[in-house]
Amino acid sequence: LASYTHRSGRTGRAGKEGTSVVIIHTREMHKIKAIERILKRKFERGLLSTGRDICEKKILDLTDRLKSDDADHSHIAPFLPSVIETLASLKREELIKRFLSLQSSGIMEHYLNAPDLNVREQKRDRMARHRKSGPPVKGSPRLKFTRFSLNVGKKDGVHTTRLIGEINAATGSSRIRIGKIEIRNNSALLEADSRFAPQILGAFRRRMINGKPVCIEMVAGTANSRIA
Repeated sequence: LASYTHRSGRTGRAGKEGTSVVIIHTREMHKIKAIERILKRKFERGLLSTGRDICEKKILDLTDRLKSDDADHSHIAPFLPSVIETLASLKREELIKRFLSLQSSGIMEHYLNAPDLNVREQKRDRMARHRKSGPPVKGSPRLKFTRFSLNVGKKDGVHTTRLIGEINAATGSSRIRIGKIEIRNNSALLEADSRFAPQILGAFRRRMINGKPVCIEMVAGTANSRIA
């Protein structure tokens, strides 16, 4: 609380107004509730932008820059006649479409099919509400998790959200159940649905994070989670 109050207070010092943004893991929700009770203020919950949202925003930013561009174009004047002649056969809409596709190809490749980082949290919320509705039924099945060890950690830019995203991207699925995750300086431990163990192993063995080849192996022992 002291750390949050100190950093958040810098947003609106000297009577000024501002917005303080808190990025947390769902396991830290109890801390937010505690801060709300003490400060008597409610946090407004937001969602991370999807890959499609990011692409839309960047393309609109590009079009806004084009519309408001007032740079000196004299340096390209000698080449304009040839360019205009070459593109004369293209209709206006086709020209715009091709220009935006060319300018945004890197953005699209990086963001468009990025996993939705909000999906897992929404599923977790539904599971939490379901658990509150009543105790697990006796004899209900248990989901088995396999533990994995990786040779990448904080020093390689790995954090919980990125690791989940890497798993989803590497396996092509956002439905893999993830258990505990522990990120160390040079390594990481995670638990994942045992049914997807071969896919996770195979995908990470061909993957690089920040230029470092990933080594992954299964750790002896499994963890169980009851499905309510």
